[in-house]
Amino acid sequence: MTRAWTGSTVLPAVVAVVSAAASGLAFDGAVPVRTLLPLCAVAALVPGAVAALGRCAARRRGVTFAVTAAASVLAWAALLPLAARALAAPGTGPRGWAAMVAGLPGGPRQLLVSSLPAPVTPGLLLLIGTLVWWAAAGATEAAVRGAGPLTTLCGPAVVLAAGTAATVPAASPGSVPAAALLLGAGVVLLAARSAGPRLPAAAMGVALAAVAAYAVPAAPGLGARPAADPRRLVHPAASPSALGDAFGQVAAWVSAPPRTLFTVRDAGDAAGGRVNTRWLVLDRYDGTGWTSSALYRPSGSTLPADAGADTATDAGPSVTVTQRIQVSGLPGPWLPAAATPRHVAGAEVSTASLGVLATDDGSAARGRTYTVMSRIPRPTVAGLAKAVPGSGADLAADLDVPAGLPPKLAAIGTSAMAGASYPYQQLILLQNRLRGLLAYDTRAFPGQGYGALALAVTTTHRGSQDVFATLFALLARSAGFPARLAVGFGPGHAVGDGRYEVRTTDALVWPEVYLSGLGWWPFYPVPSAAGRVSASSVGESAQQQSLDEQVAAAGQPGGARRQAPGAHARPQAARPAAHRAWGRDAAEALGALALAAVAVLAVRALVPRVRRMTRRRRRRRDPDPSRRTVGAWHDVMESVERRTGEPVEACTAAEIAARAAAGTAAERRDRVVALGVLAERVVFAEGNWGPLATVTDAAEAWRVADEVRRRFRR
Repeated sequence: MTRAWTGSTVLPAVVAVVSAAASGLAFDGAVPVRTLLPLCAVAALVPGAVAALGRCAARRRGVTFAVTAAASVLAWAALLPLAARALAAPGTGPRGWAAMVAGLPGGPRQLLVSSLPAPVTPGLLLLIGTLVWWAAAGATEAAVRGAGPLTTLCGPAVVLAAGTAATVPAASPGSVPAAALLLGAGVVLLAARSAGPRLPAAAMGVALAAVAAYAVPAAPGLGARPAADPRRLVHPAASPSALGDAFGQVAAWVSAPPRTLFTVRDAGDAAGGRVNTRWLVLDRYDGTGWTSSALYRPSGSTLPADAGADTATDAGPSVTVTQRIQVSGLPGPWLPAAATPRHVAGAEVSTASLGVLATDDGSAARGRTYTVMSRIPRPTVAGLAKAVPGSGADLAADLDVPAGLPPKLAAIGTSAMAGASYPYQQLILLQNRLRGLLAYDTRAFPGQGYGALALAVTTTHRGSQDVFATLFALLARSAGFPARLAVGFGPGHAVGDGRYEVRTTDALVWPEVYLSGLGWWPFYPVPSAAGRVSASSVGESAQQQSLDEQVAAAGQPGGARRQAPGAHARPQAARPAAHRAWGRDAAEALGALALAAVAVLAVRALVPRVRRMTRRRRRRRDPDPSRRTVGAWHDVMESVERRTGEPVEACTAAEIAARAAAGTAAERRDRVVALGVLAERVVFAEGNWGPLATVTDAAEAWRVADEVRRRFRR
């Protein structure tokens, strides 16, 4: 039987609205919180007010639930699309009412195939707002009708779970306070719904909510497993097709007369240097050539980090590079940018986990103009001495070296790295060795297979850029460094007015190695076109050249002994911080939430039960038979009150007996009535307790009380 709420409907309605609004914060990994707050406020307050007012009108004027539901639907159709359109980023997605509503069914899939943070489109905001809206409407309606906490908070809990699961890669920090608030709301509803105060249970519930929100994510082992990301089960409808032969395209470009591909304005960094722009990344090698595992997802203006990206800056500071790029002659949908892009404006783009940009619809990049901001580390020599190879599941494929690597090639890496004092110095020595091993020939035929590499090393002693880059990447992988290849361009040539023209002859191929604290760091093993001059390289800036020369000449800090190639210590997986967001692993987050909720409900259920058992035991063992008899009658009254949900203090013994023995034989009702009459005589009679009830009366009283309690258990 549903119990009536104590007091007015204001408290449960407010709790329901706040819970629904807080549950929407779980999407802050996809949408900035400054946009979510007003959206969730509107989406929770309006339907909550409609439901509460409708309930009041139903009590006073007989307004039906259908009228309240229709009013909520009309308010949703009129207000929420307007709010979504007003809060969306300019120029993103369809903004017409019909197009927005028609796109709702495909909204969840669109969110899962987008990178995070997602494009803040009207359709995405309408989807989130709709979830919060109907969660608030359902929660408020249930609350004011006297439903239990589980029923009331079911909708907000579903929204919280959906937001947490949809934003796993972004480690949504909003899931933690939202979950804690939801649990706190459940405790408040339990206390408000109870016939009396339940402060111990409420206090323990809040404590458990805090423990679940902040201590559980920091427990040992929770961060060791990869995040359970539902995005891995949903793939974009289409991705840009790979360039047929990227290395052949580069070889054709650098050996032909120059032709403009794009222009760059303000390409310098904070130190006044010039930077290269990355165009493509190829990270899978099968022994014959390179391919890309890039999977492109629509992105907002703020771009996600690379897979396995490390945001630490232990190796030194970083600078932000801002480039305004106008594409004029590049093939395909890819958009060049300095590594690693963090923000883009002026174009709707898709991003890959490799840090590569493409047009959002896969169309040609020609004619596009956009501004991109990139973060570039500027490490010190001391910082590079601490750098170690990255590790983790995301980087496992970047360590793969197919079987069949010729021993002569493997020996080059072993001998080159033998004198290194620390991991980064191993890579510099390998880079310098390759610069002096082969001559760079712009007309050499490209080839990345084992046979082509062996031919270049043992016979022709010359090669194209992809030959040097492939040799470096494979030998670095053999030594335990995650490595891949990038295709891009040099800084270009000044043409006045702060603009630089990037031409076909500026095309580059270079290897990248993932180092903790640096991310994907470029190396330039290709010697200058003039010959085998290890101090000069194609594509390397003067700043990085100076840094590499210092690293090559430096010893191990602190006098530590040198190490053999591949002997460097592999970093252990980072332990999660105490404040790590639940979004890192949706399964762990939802599991912790479920355990905390079960614990709160268990405490709420067990504390009153223990009190009743203690009270019953004390009454049954009272040495005075009169007090034992009165205690049995009180036990009957409590059983009836718990069963019916209505107070019985003002009822007569006959009325209580009718409720306790409803549907049973008249004899049982008579026994309960007799017990009530005896208890009243004991309580209200004058004189001492002794002669009012005998030991036999007390034993019969407790037999009646036990029968009533057992009957109500069934």
